[in-house]
Amino acid sequence: MVDTGDAKAVWLERVLGLRVPPASDRATSGKAMVGWTSARATALASLKALEGAYRGMKHPLSDRAIILVRAIQANLTAEPGTPAQVKELESYLVGDRIIAEAESPNGFGFEVKLRVPLMAALAALKQEQAAGSVKP
Repeated sequence: MVDTGDAKAVWLERVLGLRVPPASDRATSGKAMVGWTSARATALASLKALEGAYRGMKHPLSDRAIILVRAIQANLTAEPGTPAQVKELESYLVGDRIIAEAESPNGFGFEVKLRVPLMAALAALKQEQAAGSVKP
């Protein structure tokens, strides 16, 4: 039986000059992606709450804080299905100072947790991707 996915990849490369990554690098699906989606949704909800709290302050610096919170939201890829996307997210979560600032205690009465739950979800994605790339 012909793998139509590989035939399409060959055609795309031959005709359009577009290289399609091997199956091991393509979209991850399964429990790990569900875990990422859940962890991301929780993170986005807490960031939205933080954004709302800043907005309610009506302070001259609130707009700057809101922009930073929105930047975090925008950088949390909805479906990091390739090893490169997972690695990029890990680097972002570990290295960006805005993440640390968002997680810092705030005067609004709620805690924002990003790194620990999101890194755990990314670790599961990484493990699932590695298992998927092993040929029996």
